[in-house]
Amino acid sequence: MQHLVTLVDKFRAMYSKPDLRRALKVSPEHWFLGYELRRIFEKHLQQQATRSRKADGSRGPFVCFAVAVSSALDLHVSDATVSKAMTNLAPLFRRASAANKTSGWHLDEFGNPTRVMENS
Repeated sequence: MQHLVTLVDKFRAMYSKPDLRRALKVSPEHWFLGYELRRIFEKHLQQQATRSRKADGSRGPFVCFAVAVSSALDLHVSDATVSKAMTNLAPLFRRASAANKTSGWHLDEFGNPTRVMENS
């Protein structure tokens, strides 16, 4: 639970300081859902975070996790919001060799956002 409190503090801090989130023009809510919660889910639950649905049409594990955590923090979001957040931040989760050609951002081997800089 303490980790979630720390995460909420980070979420609030996103409004005041320039960083990667602003460089990518992503809202604090989408950053929280598509980056912070995604990394927590993958690290602690040892599953890849996807927005897939089960065969019966119900939510997949990550969407359930993101909606439940958000609800517990009084940040009520829909499945569609989680999916959109994941879409907006998908370039960060591609391998360096497949980094988004427009933004150039990806996660390095330690999970830190890094920008690919081309030599001129």
